[in-house]
Amino acid sequence: MGDGGIYLTQQGVPVPLVDHTGPLAFGVANNLLLATSVNDSGNVAFSTHVEAVSGVGICTIRLGEPYKKVIQKGDALFGSTVNKLFFESRGLNNSGDIAFRYKLNNLVEGVAIARNLWASIPGDIDGDGDVDASDLAALLDAWGTSDPSADVDGDGTVGPMDLALLLGNWGTETAAVRGTSQLGCSARRSTFSGAASAELSLLWVARRSVRRDELILENRMNLCTFLSAVAAPILSLATISPAVAVSTWDRSAEAISILTKPGDPAGLYRITGAFKVEANDVSLLSLDTKVTILKNGTAIASQVFDIQASAGVLGDCVACPSPNTCVCAEPNGPCSCSALWLTYSVPSATPLATGDVIKLQLANASGSVADANLANDSISRTFDGAISFWNRRLHSAELTPTPCPGSANLYDLSFVASVNFKGLTGAVPFDGKLTLFVDGVVAASGSDNPWIAAPSAPCNSGSCGGESNDCGTGSCAGSNVLLTCQNIELYGGAIMACACASDPLSYLISGIALPGLAPGASVKLVFSGNLASGLPEIPLLNDDNTVAVAQVGPPQRCVADLNGDGEVNAADLAIVLGAWGTCPR
Repeated sequence: MGDGGIYLTQQGVPVPLVDHTGPLAFGVANNLLLATSVNDSGNVAFSTHVEAVSGVGICTIRLGEPYKKVIQKGDALFGSTVNKLFFESRGLNNSGDIAFRYKLNNLVEGVAIARNLWASIPGDIDGDGDVDASDLAALLDAWGTSDPSADVDGDGTVGPMDLALLLGNWGTETAAVRGTSQLGCSARRSTFSGAASAELSLLWVARRSVRRDELILENRMNLCTFLSAVAAPILSLATISPAVAVSTWDRSAEAISILTKPGDPAGLYRITGAFKVEANDVSLLSLDTKVTILKNGTAIASQVFDIQASAGVLGDCVACPSPNTCVCAEPNGPCSCSALWLTYSVPSATPLATGDVIKLQLANASGSVADANLANDSISRTFDGAISFWNRRLHSAELTPTPCPGSANLYDLSFVASVNFKGLTGAVPFDGKLTLFVDGVVAASGSDNPWIAAPSAPCNSGSCGGESNDCGTGSCAGSNVLLTCQNIELYGGAIMACACASDPLSYLISGIALPGLAPGASVKLVFSGNLASGLPEIPLLNDDNTVAVAQVGPPQRCVADLNGDGEVNAADLAIVLGAWGTCPR
C-alpha cells in the first residue's frame, strides 16, 4: 500500500487533499504524482499518471471539495486528441488559471490555459462555463418572468439589471482551455508597437515535429511572461529600501565569427567580432571604443567607434526609463537603452591556417573613460579549419485580414523563423527584433522576451542527418527549444554548413493596424538582433533575415461591429436593443 498524496497543514496537523485512499490512489499500481502547484487561495493543481487511464492527467483540488479533472491524455482538444501533457510547479496562478503544454495526435504542439474551474460567473445561465450568445438568448426568452435560472441578480424578475450583469461578464469563461493552436484565442500583450497600433499580440502557432516526442516550446511572449508572473512573489513596497543610484559602464567582447564567402580563394576567411557597450545612471559620458582584431598577436584591423551615453535622448533613442541610459553610436546611430550591441568586420579576406589565434580586443579610445572591469575586454578563438557563425533566418511571412471582430485596418502577420549557430557553445544571448516595412517605411516593430541559446555540442558533417543529432537547447523563462545538427544554407545555398539549429518555428502576430494598406504595396519583414540585449546579425549573413510579405485577401470589416470600433461587444448590443422592434418601411 502506498502513501503518496497532497496534504495541507491545519494547526500543525497534515490534512490530506488527495492520497492513496482516494480514487487516484497515489503510490498504488504505478499511479504517480508528478508536479504540484499551490496558490495563495489554497487551490492546488497537479499532474498525475494514473495506470487506469494509461496516461497523464492534470487535476485541481481544494480543501473540502473533491478533485476536478482539467484534462488528461485521450481527451479531445483543438480538433484532435491529447497525446502528451506537461505541467510545471509554476503553472498555477492566484486567479486559479492553469497553464500547461500539450502534444496532440495530429503532431500539433502548444500551450494552453485552463481558466479557474472553481469560479462561477453571473450570467452563465446555461452553465456551460462561459457567458456568450446562448446565455443572452436564454435571458431574453425569460424577459419579464420570474425564471430563477435567468434571474441573475436574484430580485425575482428577469430584467435590465440581469442584462447588465450578463453583459458585464460577456466573454468570461471558467474551465475554458485556451491555447495557441487557435488563432482566435486570447493572449497577453507583447512589447510591439507601431505608429498606428499601440501594441501587437503574439500567439505561438503550433508546428509539426515528426521526429521527437519531447515538447518543444517556441512561445516567447506569452507563456514565458505568464510563468514568470506566476513564480514571482508580490512584495510590499514597505519592505523594499530605495537603492542608491551608482553610475556604471562597461565594454565587453562577446563573439567572433569566421566565414567564407562565395568566390573567395581557398584559405581566405572573413572575420567579424561582436561586442557591447553598457551604461547605467550616466548623465553624459563619452564611451568611444577602439576595436582591434589580431591574428597571432598582430593587429590586422582596427576602428574607433564614437559612442555616447546619456540620460537624455540621443539620436533615434527614445527616453529610457531610469536607471537606464541611452547608448548611441554617433553620428547616425544606432541607439538603444542601457546597452548597445555592435559588430566590426575585418575589411578584407584574411588568410588563416589551422591553429591561428584570432583575438577581439576592446579599449577606451583617446579622450574617453576606461572600464573598471578589463577582464571581459577581449576574447580569442583558435581556428580549427571550420567556419563559425550565428544567424537568424526568416523563411516566409504572410499578411491576412484579422478575423471578425476587427476593423478594416487590422491584419494578422504569420511568419516562420529559425536560428542557427556553428562554433559557439555555452549561453548565447540571442534576443531578436522584428520590423515590418510598408513601401520602405517602418509600420510596426518590437522585440521579444529574453531568449538564450545554449549550443552544447559541435556539429560536423557526420552529425547532420543522423538520428542522435541533438546539440543543445534554447531557453526562455525555463521553457526549452531543442537544437539539432542540421545542414544550413548560407548565401542562398551557395555554401552549406552543418550547424546547430532550431527547426523552423511558426508565429502569429495579431491585430496590426495598417490603415490604407494598398493591395500592391511592398511589405517586408526583417528579423534582426535586439540592439540592447542580443548578438547582432553578422553583416555577411543579412541576406536571409528579410522576406517579402505576401498579402492574402482584402481588408474586412465585421458586420456585427455596428459602431466600427474593432470589437463586437455590449456597445454594439446596445445599438441593437435601442432599435428593437419592427423596422420602418
